[in-house]
Amino acid sequence: MPVVLYNIPGRTALNMEPALIAELAAIPGVIALKQANDDLSQLAQVMDACDLAIYAGNDDMLMPVLEMGGTGVISVASHLVGDAMQQMVALAAAGDLDGARAIDTSLTTLWSGLFEATNPILIKAALVMCGMIPTDHLRLPLVSATAGERGRLAALLDDHGITGGS
Repeated sequence: MPVVLYNIPGRTALNMEPALIAELAAIPGVIALKQANDDLSQLAQVMDACDLAIYAGNDDMLMPVLEMGGTGVISVASHLVGDAMQQMVALAAAGDLDGARAIDTSLTTLWSGLFEATNPILIKAALVMCGMIPTDHLRLPLVSATAGERGRLAALLDDHGITGGS
């Protein structure tokens, strides 16, 4: 079964160093890396050391990862703007980095706005607002978005033309 390595220091409190990633990449079946570490020099070392498909682990890192030759993103925002993100990846793959950057720029406030609170609080609230899921219930210690967060989120969704923002 194919395996994707997840390097998510913000969730695990441990950063997988390039040498470890390269060692793991040699294991049959390990095919990709989700890199949620924004250290692009480390990512360059990983890309030099092994031949994994590289996925950005944070939405705001998609464009830098694509510029380095990465594959795509394992995303939060794609639940709301997946078509735009897919177009961004396709443009970059076709060599149109300016077109991809334009989409990235148009989504910058969405990237930051969805992370005003700890993930997945706001994406779940947004999915409820859009009618895509029935509840934004979370396991403790996470709690649902506050009224203020919901108000700002609704305005953000409206600004991006995402259904259900109000």
